[in-house]
Amino acid sequence: MKILLLSSAALMALSACAQVVSEERGTFNFDNRTFPATTRVLQTGDNTFSRRTIVVGATRVTCSATDDRDCVQAIRERRNRTDSGV
Repeated sequence: MKILLLSSAALMALSACAQVVSEERGTFNFDNRTFPATTRVLQTGDNTFSRRTIVVGATRVTCSATDDRDCVQAIRERRNRTDSGV
């Protein structure tokens, strides 16, 4: 799990200096609910990668654009932090 968190942190740092190549709006289904989602393709140097941002209530979570399990885990972690007052 720590490796995943470090990878996410590294991607967040890269996205800060990356250029958005394309953006697509859509939805993400979780727990029998549909949430607004935006998928962005980012480019930094010769590399491109994609990230998905999902609006969950008043917060947003960022996760892999290609791995729904990553997004489900991000939503669960956000809910756990919110429920615990963090």
